[in-house]
Amino acid sequence: MRQYAHLLKQNRDIRLIWFSEITNLIGDWFSHVVLGALVISLMPDHAGFAISTLIVARFLPPLILSPQAGSLLDRFNRQRMLVWSNWLRAVIGLVHLLPLFDPSLVWLIYVGVVAQSTLATVYPPGLSALIASVVKPTELVTANTLSNATWSAALAAGGALGGIVAAAFGSATALLIDALSFVIAGALIAGVRGYVPTPPDPSVDAAQRRRDASVRDGLRYIRQHKPTLATIFVKFGSSSVTWIPSWRYWRPRSS
Repeated sequence: MRQYAHLLKQNRDIRLIWFSEITNLIGDWFSHVVLGALVISLMPDHAGFAISTLIVARFLPPLILSPQAGSLLDRFNRQRMLVWSNWLRAVIGLVHLLPLFDPSLVWLIYVGVVAQSTLATVYPPGLSALIASVVKPTELVTANTLSNATWSAALAAGGALGGIVAAAFGSATALLIDALSFVIAGALIAGVRGYVPTPPDPSVDAAQRRRDASVRDGLRYIRQHKPTLATIFVKFGSSSVTWIPSWRYWRPRSS
């Protein structure tokens, strides 16, 4: 633990990135719980369909778009992309408030979740690249380990806080706090000073074409080998089984 504390103490940019990551991930899982309970409360007669569609809306965009995230980060300013990814997710989060006033607009939750998940695809690779640009090579393993450990802690904290706040203060308050978390996460990333953008490398396009071909080959292999496809979705399935029962037995206050 000492090396992590030392890195955070000595490197201002890493402190900002780490606090941003914590805030972003807590907000992510915060909304995961709140929106899950909300769609069930808005569609009680179709709870199974409501929650399963929400899960697909959250996890399908990263599955499809993640291979392209690296190309975007190579072409554009990574810091700005992370900042705007957070801030746009905050704006979309406010849209999730509308179904509370008109339940017929529940479809906006699904559209918003797809949009937020799409924006989130740049976050993990962008954060890793940003970390690498503000630490010494000898500190990179420590910084990446700290980042990876943060994910598990934020998962537990975000899910718990989402449930507690929604039950105690209502869905509207929970969704406002969720949007605020993304605003704060973006502002923290905007404060990073050590990142120096690099001009696009002409060789990136050729490398991206090779990656695209590899992705297509991989998808073709998965489609032809059903056991491999089943293995890939084990984590997705286990996550769904873990979350669905908790959504079933509680309802947030509607306001």
